[in-house]
Amino acid sequence: MPDRVVCYAGASNPEEPRRVIWQGQSYSVIEIIDRRRQPDALVFLVRCSPGEMLFELTCDIESENWQIRHRGELPL
Repeated sequence: MPDRVVCYAGASNPEEPRRVIWQGQSYSVIEIIDRRRQPDALVFLVRCSPGEMLFELTCDIESENWQIRHRGELPL
């Protein structure tokens, strides 16, 4: 299963990441900690379950391709 981001697509597509598929594991987004708009990208810092995983998700606005960066785990 390839790495990917599943998101809610509202009026401003993509609007909110909902699920991260990373290294064959599916993670549910339980909190959006930060969101930023750059000139050519949208960047989200999210907390996911299981495992209290942190990911930085960057979506290239033009191509709508996502880059997933694992940022560690929060202590349980």
